[in-house]
Amino acid sequence: MMQPFYDISGPCKRSDFTEVKGTYYYSPTLRTMFVQEGAQERKEFFSLVTLVPEPDNPYSSSGHAISVRWNAQVIGHIPSGISTEYRQIGRIAASGFTALTVARVWATTRSDGQRGYWVSVALPEPSLLYPINAAPSQAWTLLPGGSVSQVTKESDHRDVLSAYCPKTQENHILVTLHLMPPTEKRPWEGVEVRLDGNRIGELTQLTSGKYVSTVRHYSIQGVLSVSRATLDRAGEVKLFAATADLLRPEDLTLRPDLPELIPYEADPSNYDVPPAYQENSSDKNKKATVQLPSNSGALLDSTPWAQLLEPDTSPRATPFQRGYTRSAISRSFPNTRVPRLDYASVGQCEKILHYFNQPVEKLHQGGRDSLKLWWLSIVFFLLTGLALSTVILGQIILLLMAGVSIHHFWTRTKLQPPFHQQR
Repeated sequence: MMQPFYDISGPCKRSDFTEVKGTYYYSPTLRTMFVQEGAQERKEFFSLVTLVPEPDNPYSSSGHAISVRWNAQVIGHIPSGISTEYRQIGRIAASGFTALTVARVWATTRSDGQRGYWVSVALPEPSLLYPINAAPSQAWTLLPGGSVSQVTKESDHRDVLSAYCPKTQENHILVTLHLMPPTEKRPWEGVEVRLDGNRIGELTQLTSGKYVSTVRHYSIQGVLSVSRATLDRAGEVKLFAATADLLRPEDLTLRPDLPELIPYEADPSNYDVPPAYQENSSDKNKKATVQLPSNSGALLDSTPWAQLLEPDTSPRATPFQRGYTRSAISRSFPNTRVPRLDYASVGQCEKILHYFNQPVEKLHQGGRDSLKLWWLSIVFFLLTGLALSTVILGQIILLLMAGVSIHHFWTRTKLQPPFHQQR
């Protein structure tokens, strides 16, 4: 029986997490996920998810939408700005498999009483989605990912590595690990690294000690230990395999082989990717929030500011939070002057960020929700200006601060509905 999943998370680093967009539309599924995973608010948790290309998604302007799914249900999408770079996931789908990775989820109750979810997924560089070489022909098992270990003495084997080195970025390769008996010059048991049966380096004494027991365990069973690895254009090789101390008892059983994919196509449009779009009850509202106008005159005309700034009972947003919200909007309208949100509440800022498909959790991170921090920064600048008031620089600072403050408060009185102060 063929393996239904194809794990792409193996060569991911800790920093290789990409934020999932559109989670707001899939709150019911995320709510179920939250409960079944036994999660707690404001504590991140991890869960396996799949990445499914949706060539038939009617709301994708590029036609390259990739959904993120938990238990076969959509919980969001890969950002449209990078989904085109990951069209090679279509090779996995066209082969009859589903790309598997890990999601990191964080949840908190918003000011409107509803729980908000923020999801990111482990997504390697596009060139690392699957290995460029085939698995060994003899019995083997794939070591689970987890640790990153540097291979040494690769420079002695450039003749082998040159055929696999990428012109740019990195390549994903499968390597085998083999025990090296102690010698007179090396009185410790080491681990040799081979690529398609050819030696390409070895691990240091310290690193070998972290893998020897695992490699021996499989060697006794007549099984090769296979690890994912990356190879850069300089010929450096890094392993992505859990060390013995991180392995669980279930990890020591033979892991299923990586399924074989259909032949690689340089042009991903040549893959026969099956339709997979799932209609959502809120899809009828998506077009307005995903396909935003690009011209400046359309901003106020097309955005329902009256609804987004409808009065609520949440506290007034701090200047930091209002500033973050405006900067997030500007990412959708890079050449447009974003309206002022001087009187916006926390709840209104959250609704605006949801509307523009921007991350809401950052509204409550980095001290943005601290009014005390805002006043401390004001006091700091005032004291700095006063301390320098005896020199021309300090006088200029004080005059600039006074001028900016006067202009800010005067123009605030001229704000038109719904951006004005609502009583």
